[in-house]
Amino acid sequence: MDSYQPSGSEEFTARLKDGKTFLGRRAKIMGVWGNIAWTDLTVAPVTGYPQGVCSVTVSAQGNDLYVKAATLRGALYQTHCDINGAAVLCDEPWIATAS
Repeated sequence: MDSYQPSGSEEFTARLKDGKTFLGRRAKIMGVWGNIAWTDLTVAPVTGYPQGVCSVTVSAQGNDLYVKAATLRGALYQTHCDINGAAVLCDEPWIATAS
């Protein structure tokens, strides 16, 4: 699991559970953290989920968020999500990156 908090009122979390990768977003409203809204990154519209994922991480810059995954065989993959305020859109395929 990995988290990224771009501000004092928003947090993103990448989580691996039961062989699936999820991206979570939660917001702080009036000083109280809300529940995490999870997006399953192993099903459509996100395609090409790699087999044997054992580790995930999350990073973001501006409106671009990346979830990266490592497999048991050492291969690296990533997918991209668009973030804009409360909106999170994850619809790009997983692609292999340089190992």
